[in-house]
Amino acid sequence: MSIIYRAALVLQQIDARISAIAGNWPDESRALRCLKTAIEGTVRRLTMTDYNPEKADCIEVLTTLCDQWQATQ
Repeated sequence: MSIIYRAALVLQQIDARISAIAGNWPDESRALRCLKTAIEGTVRRLTMTDYNPEKADCIEVLTTLCDQWQATQ
């Protein structure tokens, strides 16, 4: 499974969680929005770069974020 596809799945899960808790837990909802923004920014940066040293860093960061999210599920 590609890291972009994996990130898309995590973003869907985050959106679902935000929708479920937004009214009751605003602090957690805000934190999840920050995580979502970080993942989206990393995906955008990864897809905008062809080959450079940043691409490997983006893949590493994205993999870590997805691993950490999935570990909490």
